[in-house]
Amino acid sequence: MHNQALNFYHIYPYCQAPVLAKKYTPAVPKRARQYCMPVNAACREGMLFFPPLTMQAKLTSQSLLLRYQTEDGEQKQHEIALHAQNEIDTETSTNTRCSNNNYIIIHDLSPSRSDELQKKYRARMQDESMPDYIDKDNFGFYEVLANAMIEPEGAYLQLWLGGVIQTAPGTSVMIKHPSNFISDPGWHCLDAIVESDHWHGWFAVVIQIPNNNEWVTIDENKPLCQAIPLTQGSTSLELSALDEIPQEHFTGPLKWHVFDPEYGVKPGKYQRERQKRK
Repeated sequence: MHNQALNFYHIYPYCQAPVLAKKYTPAVPKRARQYCMPVNAACREGMLFFPPLTMQAKLTSQSLLLRYQTEDGEQKQHEIALHAQNEIDTETSTNTRCSNNNYIIIHDLSPSRSDELQKKYRARMQDESMPDYIDKDNFGFYEVLANAMIEPEGAYLQLWLGGVIQTAPGTSVMIKHPSNFISDPGWHCLDAIVESDHWHGWFAVVIQIPNNNEWVTIDENKPLCQAIPLTQGSTSLELSALDEIPQEHFTGPLKWHVFDPEYGVKPGKYQRERQKRK
């Protein structure tokens, strides 16, 4: 048994930093909290991570609706079709189609926040080599906060958790819905196991919205997922603020993902990397 440290490099400082689960009190029944060790053990494992923005989502038979409030109080809403549409939009004269690139970016929430962060991000990238198709003075580094994905099985939201994780080589991290948060938020975080020495991208999770015709809330102040290193022993959490992140950990996800034109080649870069190591 040993202490397992998880390093979190906090690239997007406006996303709440993760916390050790044992320092967060879930809304479990009072009797369970006082007397049930198994329930409490599940609640106290690993870390809790938070979403990068507060937003609402509603799934209908035809579309996924997303809405959020900007820094100046404006209510914005996106509608993503669940099925390809054959009708012509009379205003744009284009077909309306479903897509898996339905982004909410920092600039959507706050142009001033985006400008502030891009100034810092671009300064860190000035001396880095990158593909010719990327203009480092105008490219939006780490700008995407959320992406809606429409699949045959339903509608999903992928949310960036504001940074990058790192653990010791050979360590896997299990991602799951927060344990024993009794109230139903109307969405569910999909389980995942991440081999952090194979995965070098930014840390994001996927949630599913199973029910139709109900607005559900993703709250930036409430845990979105629980991350548990799959090793025996206690867990510690080490945080690095944006200005303290080593350059290799700031640029690593960009080089691994955005700068690699073959990133999306099937079956996916992560799976290809794992297969090479077997």
